[in-house]
Amino acid sequence: MSSLISTKGGGYGRGIKIEEDTFVSEGGPEAGVPHHYFDYAGIKELFGRWEIFGLVEHVSTYMQARENFHDFNPFPYTKWNIVVKK
Repeated sequence: MSSLISTKGGGYGRGIKIEEDTFVSEGGPEAGVPHHYFDYAGIKELFGRWEIFGLVEHVSTYMQARENFHDFNPFPYTKWNIVVKK
């Protein structure tokens, strides 16, 4: 079982891009921490040799958010949940 950040997440593209779909935050409590974001194709590539029991994308849609809200966001980010077996 794993949770992976979705490319549809609010943090996608924020920070310094160090490789495809991977960004390093420049501020806040996650400063200097690389975050890799996944789309469906990326998950299928990563887990291609595993048996997938369940794959769910949870999308958070922010209807209203103040400037810099994502610096202290108390809500879960848009993510994938996956259950696999090797």
